[in-house]
Amino acid sequence: MGVLDFVYKLSPVFMQNFLCTAYGYIENKKRYGKHFRDFLFFLRASDYWDHRQRESYQAQALTNLLLGLKRNNYYGVALSKFSSQDIVVNPFAVLAGLPLTEKKDVFQFFNDIRVSAAGGFEVKTSGTTGTSLRIYKTNEDMSAQTACWVRHRERFNVSFRDLSVNFTGKLVVPSRTSKPPFWRYNAAWKQYLVNMQHITRDNINEIVGFLNSIAPVFYSGYPSIIANVASLALEQGLELHASARPKVVFCGAENTLAWQSEAIFRWTGATITDLYGLTEGACNLSKCQHGYYHEDFEICYTELAEPENLADGRIRGKLVGTGFALKAFPLLRYNTGDVAVRMPSSFLCGCGRRGTVYESIEGRVDDYVLTPGGSKVMRFDYLFKDTREIEEVQVVQPLVDSVTFRIKLRKNAEIGLLEDLLTRRFAEWISADMKLNFEYVEDIEKTSAGKFKAVVSLLR
Repeated sequence: MGVLDFVYKLSPVFMQNFLCTAYGYIENKKRYGKHFRDFLFFLRASDYWDHRQRESYQAQALTNLLLGLKRNNYYGVALSKFSSQDIVVNPFAVLAGLPLTEKKDVFQFFNDIRVSAAGGFEVKTSGTTGTSLRIYKTNEDMSAQTACWVRHRERFNVSFRDLSVNFTGKLVVPSRTSKPPFWRYNAAWKQYLVNMQHITRDNINEIVGFLNSIAPVFYSGYPSIIANVASLALEQGLELHASARPKVVFCGAENTLAWQSEAIFRWTGATITDLYGLTEGACNLSKCQHGYYHEDFEICYTELAEPENLADGRIRGKLVGTGFALKAFPLLRYNTGDVAVRMPSSFLCGCGRRGTVYESIEGRVDDYVLTPGGSKVMRFDYLFKDTREIEEVQVVQPLVDSVTFRIKLRKNAEIGLLEDLLTRRFAEWISADMKLNFEYVEDIEKTSAGKFKAVVSLLR
């Protein structure tokens, strides 16, 4: 635990609100500067460009990216097979001739991929399979991606300055807190924060009471957490007042399952939408009002590897992305690890936007761990975020009071230190009333469809 985390944990509520707000202002400087404002202005204008304009823009962006990487320590070898003229004439063909970039490549060749950039800094991915990666970014990189997220919200008549509630896996309320408030406030973003660890049957009455005391324009966060709030509230007959109902619920970071969407809608009556984005920044897809994902072509170019033709011209395949807004850490043909279904090129979405459209992001469909306190936990990535020992991990619940971590280790891993760290974090962040077991394997079994399940419940 860092010094700041220690201070935060021991601080009174008003000081924790102050620190949340201070964090918000620091992030504002990274995300919402002049580049953000200029790029958002451009995004608003380009949203309805036709196919020709979009393809021309991507061709130029891809040409500039490939030419700039011919001397890159990692990509330069593969690009050496192509002349600069090849790139200028047909950058899409050159890109298709390059190998996929896998997560293991990013982990192993971080220093070779990274491009020197003034003001750059490291960030870590969430690591849904336990494979947390280091990524190198600049404020400009972050602001371009943030502008796409803001445009997505604007499609639903929501401003990023509107009052909101974020349902998070981060422990913004210390785990030992047993009395309300079970929420904190980031004034810089006009955002209340509710973390999943305190969303239990014992606390739901206080949480709903708080939500009914404010008038947020939107909710955001993991759909599994928001659905848990809705399900517990419906179970106990706790209604959300009309004046407190959000207009929109923005889900992210994981698939929104049908039962989750149903529970959220029953309780809030809000429009439910989501955006597919990665910390890596290589792929960004935003839903429209008609429920389709539109490629954010201004910052990425997407492909489907190992394509499978479906009915009506749709195509399913591994979602691969190349990021244009990654000046400090470029990723070419990055394998996201998710599967997507793309609409045929002849498809015209009712929203009027053209370009590449996806019907769905299948991603990973996981079970959840049920804690003794009644919480349903689907995401555990924050437990592994800064661990370098784990290549992959699967969380298995065999019994009501226990969880097993099935871990594929990297070489020279410090097992004792790793187990101590995960045991401490699990007790503090998820539940202190569950036994934690560790199982080390050569490989983690995939489903019959070849998918990785990060969470498996054996409870019946």
